[in-house]
Amino acid sequence: MKSFSRHFLLIALTVCPNAFAQEQTDKLVIRRPTSQRETKYEGRVLDYLGGILRFRLKTTGNLRQFKAEEIVSIASPQSDSHRGGRRLLKAGKLEEAIASLEVAARDERRDWMRRDILATLTKANLQHGTRLGAATAFVRLTDSDPKTHHSGTIPLWWSNQPATPAAQRQAREWLTSPNYSARLIAASILMSDQFTKNEALKVLEQIARSGRPAVIDLARVQQWRGRLAESRRISDAELNSWRGRIRSMKPSERAGPWFLLGRAYESRLEHERAAIAFLWLPLVHADDEFLAGEASLLAAKSLQEAGRFAEAEATYRDTGIRFSKTPFGKEAQAMLKPKKTQPTK
Repeated sequence: MKSFSRHFLLIALTVCPNAFAQEQTDKLVIRRPTSQRETKYEGRVLDYLGGILRFRLKTTGNLRQFKAEEIVSIASPQSDSHRGGRRLLKAGKLEEAIASLEVAARDERRDWMRRDILATLTKANLQHGTRLGAATAFVRLTDSDPKTHHSGTIPLWWSNQPATPAAQRQAREWLTSPNYSARLIAASILMSDQFTKNEALKVLEQIARSGRPAVIDLARVQQWRGRLAESRRISDAELNSWRGRIRSMKPSERAGPWFLLGRAYESRLEHERAAIAFLWLPLVHADDEFLAGEASLLAAKSLQEAGRFAEAEATYRDTGIRFSKTPFGKEAQAMLKPKKTQPTK
């Protein structure tokens, strides 16, 4: 039987010498950390797991491995639903984009590409304000790849805005998951409720001591929320420690920590410093549109409290324009409307 298979393959290659060339081709652009020079490769992505991409070269058939930080871009064939979902997302048609990307994730047979679609779904849901949808997509992604290079997109709860009952129910299921990212998301959800906050803090401490690099820093930062809920004043030493931890984190993970640092300054009535911390989100870390919108609104309020009225008005205006689809943008627009004066008698 093996002899027949080899003979059949030889016939196929003789009759159709371009059989391999007709297979799917992926295009890869690589830049080494020590060089600005880019190198292009053609071949096949075999997998992209744990921050390592395995690639088979088209010309020689040799296997190469590249780290996530070396990869500039990957061009690979996409399904109609995948292409359509990305196009709709770019056009701002978020509900349609999410529906199309869900179909793409369901039908995709390449594990690495399905994970990429789930990362895009996470971002699309965050833009749409469906935070639980974003969390669900990210948990599916990390169930497949716990050490994903998309770790910076994890949709944690940072705000004092209460979690929905649906999010709280889902958090209960994720709280005992073997997936550490799911447990971290669950704890961040339960931190927003005074009745489940202590339970969440215990889980965060377990995660912080887990030895899992992808979640340790974020678990430590989530614990700041417990500190912010206390009446005791946050000390200068604590603030210095918080700033140091933010500087040590990956840029993609800094949005939530900057938000909490702004809250800390706000609690100390240091309004100008609070505004500076909050403004990091709309200016640098705006992928999470609803959190960035809330931070932008809080920055405007902090500037107003500091007596910086011109800067506050400009920030309200910018918030109202950039984040008009969020409740924070609408509140900012309302702050700019002239107040009705009572007629004098």
